[in-house]
Amino acid sequence: MKSNNISYYRLLIIDREISKSSYPSSQYLANKCEVSVPTIKRDIRDLKLLFHAPLQYSKKNNGYFYLNKTFRLPGMLTSAQNIKIAASVCNFLDVVKGSPYYNDTLAFFEELSTVVPQFDISGNREYEREALKDKIKTNIKPCVSDNLGSKILFLGAPHTIINKQVWYSILRALEKQNIISFDYRGYNDKRPIHRVVYPYQLIFDDGEWSLFCFVPKKRETRLFNLSKIQKIDVLDSTFDKKDDVDFKKLTEGVFGRYIENKYESFEILLKGYSAEYSRNRIFSTTQKIVRKDNGDIIISFRSNQYAPIKAWVLKQGANSIPLKPKRLVDDWKNEIIKMYKNL
Repeated sequence: MKSNNISYYRLLIIDREISKSSYPSSQYLANKCEVSVPTIKRDIRDLKLLFHAPLQYSKKNNGYFYLNKTFRLPGMLTSAQNIKIAASVCNFLDVVKGSPYYNDTLAFFEELSTVVPQFDISGNREYEREALKDKIKTNIKPCVSDNLGSKILFLGAPHTIINKQVWYSILRALEKQNIISFDYRGYNDKRPIHRVVYPYQLIFDDGEWSLFCFVPKKRETRLFNLSKIQKIDVLDSTFDKKDDVDFKKLTEGVFGRYIENKYESFEILLKGYSAEYSRNRIFSTTQKIVRKDNGDIIISFRSNQYAPIKAWVLKQGANSIPLKPKRLVDDWKNEIIKMYKNL
């Protein structure tokens, strides 16, 4: 392990020098690392084969350079603590399984969480010299040896499967502000309907990715679930995105992605476990909580997320009683009657 650590440290030095865009030669790198030119050439080979470095040699400048200017080795980008965090984030990604985002991001964080040496890469020449001569023993060690990632878990809702073409087409359109078209069959549609939209944002909520966009034909913003999008096409034409078209500016989004145009005042009586669960949670910046002597609480707030709030109230069962608005009280009663008829 000691020899491997020294070798990796040398690769970090080479990576740093090449990333400066100064076209370092093999001889320069050999002098920098105090090794032979053949050793440097083996290191260059390892950078290409093991780390897929976009490395090229410039005859004109007599030195090496990266085709991709943003490429850096793991360990040059982050600290040992951040590498441990990256390992645990891999588990957080389980929440978004089923989309290409999961695969792409997982690969990135797995690369960061690879067991790599921990070094002082401040550029101190004296430190480099001592490390390369193997005089430093305590500071060169694996930085994810405790397998922290497996100790932190994130649990999510059942996920949907996203078509890769749909995903990457939307990403391309979001980046360039291209108009996109696709076929979509909503819950109440008898057949798929062709849509043309201005894509604004991708939103992940409750196991589902949705596209928040503007529908010019209807002159309104809409959400479309990516799992239902078919025959997508990124058009050459673009649109001007208004500065105020941001989902987070339209709602606090605490109850998910579904919103309405108008805000309403909500008042909900919570009992038992639901009261205990909710008393220290933030549902809205406008919320007020009244604590009763028997342990119950009454929570009041304003929101434009009627549908998900109704679902949340019903989810609490007998521990939740809506008091306002009237339509929530009526819908809650009607839903209970429907459930009772199923018995």
